[in-house]
Amino acid sequence: MSPGESARICPVCRTPNLATNPICTKCNYQFFASRGSGLRALDESALPQAPLPRGSPEVEAFAPDEFEEAPLPPPPTFGRGTRPAATAPQALPSPPRPEPPARAKARPRARFPRVPKELAEADLEPLRYDAMRKSMIGIAILVAVGIALPFIGRALPLASLPIGVGGVAGYAVLLVFFSYARAVGRASKKPVSGVEQAALGRVRTGGAFLMAIPFLGSVAGQAGIYFQTSPMHPIYYAIAAGGIFYALSGVTSLKERYSYYAVFEFGWVILLLQPLPALLPGDLGSRIFVSATWFQTTFLFLAIGFFGIAFALRKMRAGQYDALEHEVRAGQKALADRQYDAALPHFDRAVTIAHSLFSDKLFKSTKTGQRALPADYYLPWVGKATALALSGRGAKALTILDIILEVDGTNAELWKNKGEVLLSLKRPAEAYIAFETSQRLNAGLPGVNEYKQRALDLLRRRLE
Repeated sequence: MSPGESARICPVCRTPNLATNPICTKCNYQFFASRGSGLRALDESALPQAPLPRGSPEVEAFAPDEFEEAPLPPPPTFGRGTRPAATAPQALPSPPRPEPPARAKARPRARFPRVPKELAEADLEPLRYDAMRKSMIGIAILVAVGIALPFIGRALPLASLPIGVGGVAGYAVLLVFFSYARAVGRASKKPVSGVEQAALGRVRTGGAFLMAIPFLGSVAGQAGIYFQTSPMHPIYYAIAAGGIFYALSGVTSLKERYSYYAVFEFGWVILLLQPLPALLPGDLGSRIFVSATWFQTTFLFLAIGFFGIAFALRKMRAGQYDALEHEVRAGQKALADRQYDAALPHFDRAVTIAHSLFSDKLFKSTKTGQRALPADYYLPWVGKATALALSGRGAKALTILDIILEVDGTNAELWKNKGEVLLSLKRPAEAYIAFETSQRLNAGLPGVNEYKQRALDLLRRRLE
């Protein structure tokens, strides 16, 4: 190295090197990092292991262009006998923290006596059952209050009050539980067919006959006819037989899934009349109703009887509807996967279950001639027709729709489905008539106008 050339001192062995040397000629210390490493070169003299400079010539700035280094600021120069200040290492930017996974929105739970809104379909059935179980707790509290209050009334001067304490306490209990049961009914209400409504009407008529026994017995008791306390009396037999007959004829015809809750709500109507004699002050209730205890006991057992019918209906239909829903879901999944032949066996089994449930209603009608069956009956048939149409067997699909339209020709959704199949068969004129019929039966059915326009466009192209 000539005297005129600038030198760079190795920080390890203190050997002078040319400023252009990338490594030390003695110890092979690497002065600079290569560009490929992606690191930036540091001033070696500022490293912690570097000893104090001993009269070495000043370090010159390195020109990075010679070794294609990234541009660096010139290193600082230090005077004789001074120690360079240790530079604090810069903190590396912390890697971005992964966003925590979004927690699934908790399902709203019923907090007695409040009912959450906008419940999922899967939450409605447990909510109904919860209301039915809590109602039995309400009955137990009502009975306990009715037993305890007479003892309390004897110990306290409550006979002179203008209203009966027992009735007030009974209604306080009933109204809390009834408000909950009614709110659940409104939140989970499902439409039922006209034939099912007629069956529910018979259940309520039979219940009204049975409720008339304590009321008419109270009126007749004022005239000395005590048939309400004599089960062998012919009036008692006539009213009880009529009520039981009408109620059972309606119950045996209830086939739709959510009808049991309507029976349960009717049981609540009966139960609300139970504390009526205890609402009157003193012994006025016994004088008006002849036997207040018999009156209250009759209404209590009638309400429990209708609650029991509701529980039995729910349990009896649950297995059948679960099997029906399982087959329909499996068929719809196969349709979504475009496995039309695989969907057909599922819909066939669903049709069999639906027919066993509703076969006795196929030829029944209401007084107005309405024969509307529930959607649970039509859904398997429509699924089967859809699978046939999508697999190229539109004629068979049309035959199925014509058969069920013979059973219920007032179903707007079925007419719409028939129009869709006719469109797939390139029969636009008949499809237009089917869509027009569907719109006349239900003007608010979505998608019908678009299908009508498609049928009209196909007709125009044929005419042109």
